[in-house]
Amino acid sequence: MRQDYAQLFREYLNLFWRQKIWIIVPLLCGIMASTALIMYLPKRYRSTTLILVEAQKIPQEYVQSPVSGTVEGRLSTIQQQILSRSLLQRTIDKLSLYQEYSKKAASEEVIERMRSDIEIKTIGTKSVDAFSLSFQADDPVTAMNVTNELASLFIQENLKIREQLVEGASEFLDNELTGLKQTLERHENQIGDFKRLNMGSLPEQLETNLRALDRFQSDMLATQLAKKSAQERNTVLEKAFEVAKQRLREEESAAAAAGTPVEFSEIPPSPDHLELFQKKQSLAALSREYKETYPDIMMLKRQIMELEAHIASSSGQQTAPPPQNVPVEQRKRSIFDRDREYLADLQKQIQNIRLEIKGLGEREKGLQHQIRIHEARVENVPAREQELATLLRDYENTRKNYGSLLDKKLNAKIAGNLEKRQKGEQFRIVDSANLPEKPYYPDPFKINLAGVVLGLGAGVGFVLMRQKLDSTLSKPEDIEKISSVAVLASIPDFTEEMARFEKMRQEV
Repeated sequence: MRQDYAQLFREYLNLFWRQKIWIIVPLLCGIMASTALIMYLPKRYRSTTLILVEAQKIPQEYVQSPVSGTVEGRLSTIQQQILSRSLLQRTIDKLSLYQEYSKKAASEEVIERMRSDIEIKTIGTKSVDAFSLSFQADDPVTAMNVTNELASLFIQENLKIREQLVEGASEFLDNELTGLKQTLERHENQIGDFKRLNMGSLPEQLETNLRALDRFQSDMLATQLAKKSAQERNTVLEKAFEVAKQRLREEESAAAAAGTPVEFSEIPPSPDHLELFQKKQSLAALSREYKETYPDIMMLKRQIMELEAHIASSSGQQTAPPPQNVPVEQRKRSIFDRDREYLADLQKQIQNIRLEIKGLGEREKGLQHQIRIHEARVENVPAREQELATLLRDYENTRKNYGSLLDKKLNAKIAGNLEKRQKGEQFRIVDSANLPEKPYYPDPFKINLAGVVLGLGAGVGFVLMRQKLDSTLSKPEDIEKISSVAVLASIPDFTEEMARFEKMRQEV
């Protein structure tokens, strides 16, 4: 197989060598055509500038930039803006570009041609560290001026976009802060209204309500005991009043029937003695259930001491019996007057005790009302606590969002000052647009190479085509193709043999 390929290769070499004139002529024609094309084509010059993407000069930990997105995104946006029809047309009018071309082409075609003459390449691996801006024109000075103009537009548009982003962020934060402030004030008003409507049932007032409830219950118990004591005294006085009244009736009946006087020594027990006896009984009953420091026991002891002192002071002021020489009618009248005064005093004491019982009853009702109110407040504390927790949760969330937006607003304000002082991320021209010394187009090397390739290819193709059309029998295989006779032997080419012999002779 290798011998076949080697033989085939030698055959083609021999073929090309025999018909080398047909290869050399097209090759020379291709070289002359490429040379003429180089001289005929218009010269195009390219000017390039390098723009560096400088990072923010203040660390991000101190000032967070509100400009979002990547450099690639902003660069693409700036590129679209600069390549817009309005900016390109303004640049064309400013620098008087494409004057000859604009005479025979529409404005859209002129703008499209300028877009094709602009080339932007980014530099960087992970992120854009810099980018190059190129422009090609027929005149080197024009190419340099347009490149500088486009670079200035890039820098200006970048600053404008960043300022717009900062202003947009500040305006958005202002609007959000206004809305959140209104929401926060509404939550504060809701919490205030809730506390005013539920004053007394708030969770923080639970301890106060419990202490007040204990105090009212203690007052209630003391009032009930005082009322019970007053009712007992009232019962004793009413019994004493009935006894005295019955005694007076009996004395009057006896005096009217027999006409005998009633002695002064027959005096019924005084109400003070009866009240003292009743209080001692109440004290004995309470002492069996409570300690000596119980408030009602201490109060009863004090009342008993006061009654004993009162009885002791009034024991020497009893009225002396009337003298014996007083007429019977006058003695009877004195006894009856004394009994009537005694009944009147009992009735007055009964009225006072009833007033006291009524006052204690009203106090008991008021205490019961206060107890019910405070019990209801204590029972409503869990529900009010849940409602207040919901209001406070919404208020806290809104307050946190408001504080966070305030921080962002302050950061946006600082970032705005950063952009105004040009301390943020910006584009900086590293290499200004150069004045091209040699044309960018046409490239002589590429055109000449293309001419050589095309000429050589045309010559080889022409030789192969002539070989295809040639009917001469040059190989044994050609005879076998046109006849069924097998070739037994062939005479080698004498030229090749002579060349080989000459080579051998020279070697010897």
